[in-house]
Formats: sequence, structure tokens, C-alpha cells
Amino acid sequence: MDTQVYKNLLPFFIELETSTYCNRSCDYCPNALYARGKERRFIAHDLYLKIISDLRDIDYRGILALHNYNEPLLDPNIYERLREARILPGQIAIFTNGDPVNPAVLSELLDTGLNVLRITLHGKSAVSDILDKAAALGLTELEHDTGRPGTRFNARYGSLRVEFFIPDLDIFSTRGGILPSRQPGLSSRCYMPFNSGAIDCDGHLKICCDIYPADPLHSLHGLVGSLADSSFESLWFSPEMNALRLEVLNDRVTNPICLQCPPQSNVRGRRCAGREREAYWRKLLLT
Repeated sequence: MDTQVYKNLLPFFIELETSTYCNRSCDYCPNALYARGKERRFIAHDLYLKIISDLRDIDYRGILALHNYNEPLLDPNIYERLREARILPGQIAIFTNGDPVNPAVLSELLDTGLNVLRITLHGKSAVSDILDKAAALGLTELEHDTGRPGTRFNARYGSLRVEFFIPDLDIFSTRGGILPSRQPGLSSRCYMPFNSGAIDCDGHLKICCDIYPADPLHSLHGLVGSLADSSFESLWFSPEMNALRLEVLNDRVTNPICLQCPPQSNVRGRRCAGREREAYWRKLLLT
């Protein structure tokens, strides 16, 4: 396979969850319904290093984000994990609720080589909260980013890009049918299996980042395989993932989780990397 084609078949964005604990319980997150988010479990160190090695072996140059259904900055090992991930040539990101972030944390994150820190805030006072948080962190120059959904303000802290983000909760997904607040049913193509990888803290590759392992349906139909036993490359290109991609390409999705996922999350997946990767997969699987 041509090297450039191969790279375009790899995900643009990979979430790697290093822990399960979150100090919040937001109503748009399954942690509000399950005890998993209150558990203090951490990815095994040797498993984490093996996953990073897998990504280095395939020369992964996309974005690696060390979070998923957790607050990553409450993982006491997060700085070490970030430094270990710096052997990869791509960008490293963390999305946080901002509660643990103070000037000392920001300085330490900069020292690890982190590229992007996104601080998500919401509620009626979110804009003023952003201004207060930025001031407390010494970030006095904020740029209003109007080119993407939600409300966003960007700042620089040395080489670290700090993004303050207020999401539009009206376009959030049901997390694969776990949350009842959205109308289920696919009405447009989902691009997540082409563009985005997600790994939970037990080392399972998931069919997308919405998969919540504590949910029985998700555990049964949303986990592709274990990275403790298989390489990232073998699971990403596995028959199971390719079967799902073929169903998506042919508009014949049968996965019961996907059937409960609304169009809003499909739009989010499209923004993740655009339709270019889908075109490469279409050529590979349908010709």
C-alpha cells in the first residue's frame, strides 16, 4: 500500500483514556448515570507504554488526546504520561473541565511538551468564568474564535495553545443511546470509524469515543479488542472495524449502538477531519 494512502487511513484523532475518575457529574455525560466516573482506576503503565510504542511503530502523526470519560488532570501520573507520549511526532492534547488548572499546573503542562489544552466550561456564567479563569492564569490576550461550533476563546502560553470552550449542548449526542435527551436514528453518514480512534483505560479500542464501557450494550457491541493482546494497527484495520465501515458506506448500519446515535454526533465526526479519509476508505473497501 502506498505510504501516503496508508497514513490517510489512520485516524486523524485518537483519545487515550489514562484514568476513569472525574470530579464532576455532567448531565450530558454517562458518568452522571454510572459509578465508573467515581472509581479511581488508572491505565497499567506497561499497557500505556505498549500503546505509545504501537503508535510510534506506525509513525502516527495525528493528534493524541489523553482523555475520554474522565478528568485527565486528576490522574497523578498525567505529567509522566505526557512526557512518555512525546516520542510521537504529532500533537498531544488534553481536554479538561479546568478545575485542577492553576498557574503551577499550566507551567508543568508546558514543560511536558503538551501542545493543546482545552478548558470546557458551561452554564449561564460560562463567559465570565472564562474571563476569570484566564485572568487567574495570567492569560490576558484572548482571541475569539468564531469559525467553529460553540463559543471559543484561544490564548497562548509559550508554545502551549490554551482553548476555552463553551459547547453547544443542543448538538451533543446521546452517547450512543445512553442519554435520552436526543432523538435517535442515523439520518446522515457517520465519519467517526474513519477519522477517530478511542481507547479506554483498560486498553480496549472502541468503535468511537462515545462508547461507554460500563454500559452493557456498549460493552457487548462497542469494543473492538484489547491492545494488551493486539497492536493498534491490527485492531484499526480489523475485520470488525472494516465491517462497520462497510455498513456505514453502504448506509446499512446494524450496530445497535450506532442506530441510537443521532445526526448531531455525525456532524461532529465530519468536523474531526473532513471527508477525505472516508474517500480513501471507500476506495479501499469498495473497489
